[in-house]
Amino acid sequence: MWIRYSPPRACYSVETDKEMHAVVDALLADDAFFVVVTDGDTWIETSLLRPGEDPVLAEGQVANVVSWSGHHDKVVTYAEKSPVKGV
Repeated sequence: MWIRYSPPRACYSVETDKEMHAVVDALLADDAFFVVVTDGDTWIETSLLRPGEDPVLAEGQVANVVSWSGHHDKVVTYAEKSPVKGV
């Protein structure tokens, strides 16, 4: 079974009815968000994240975060981590 939002590639596979209900409940409550990662025009992956989590991206990748309410929608781009100073 697949749970799907309207943005392209915003879909998530579930194995059971119980999992489907848990994922849908989390999405509707904004306790989970779709994250679609691309590199240019190439789709990389779709996953779910919880509030406060950020996607892990490689150089050149962009993550489109889509929430049910729209209040948490954002675009996240790759940012090179700065070296730790004083170590």
